[in-house]
Amino acid sequence: MTALWMLSLAAFAQDGAALYRQSCAVTYCHGADGTAGRAPALAGTGLSANRLVGVIRNGISGKGMPKFEGALSEDAIYAIAQYIRSLPAAAAAASIAAVSKRQLTEPEKEGRAVFFDATRMGSCGACHEADDWGSPVVVITQVPADAAELRAFRSAKVRTHSAGAETFAGLPVSDGVVYDLSSPLPVRRRLTATSTPGAWQHDLGRYSDAELSASLRFLRAARK
Repeated sequence: MTALWMLSLAAFAQDGAALYRQSCAVTYCHGADGTAGRAPALAGTGLSANRLVGVIRNGISGKGMPKFEGALSEDAIYAIAQYIRSLPAAAAAASIAAVSKRQLTEPEKEGRAVFFDATRMGSCGACHEADDWGSPVVVITQVPADAAELRAFRSAKVRTHSAGAETFAGLPVSDGVVYDLSSPLPVRRRLTATSTPGAWQHDLGRYSDAELSASLRFLRAARK
């Protein structure tokens, strides 16, 4: 019975691969094989099947993740979820390593792994591009000297936006268009609501000082 159940899951995952490529691995979304695209990488995140099915079915309001209920059958949604669960974190890490144009030292490679951590939602690479990888939402013009300076960094360009009862920090792109920074991955939004100047700071609580220092080593190497 167990073997039949495992065979069923494998069949769902196989069907989900084609469905994933059609619906999820598109520009500004999750990337081929669950690797980092312009939306968070999914490979190796360890999300449960129920959690994945719920997000695929219902979407995430205001975060750029659409709902697929009605567009895809329940079987198709479940198949995509099983395919995502079958993807190893190594696939995402290997895809990032493959694009590097430079010879990096081992400490710099460790920093690259932190910067583009495929299993960490809201990683540095979700906003920043380095070594021709990541999302060029915010251009890094100067590399902080150390972890303490990076933690203290505040952006002067970010404004607080109000849309009805919703308030969020946004990075202006053009008139009426901002990147919503309340999402793990910045999402472009067109606004008609008002905005006010506001302070915004990196949420770096998920990183240790050692990890931040490693990522800065990689950034310095990538900018040479």
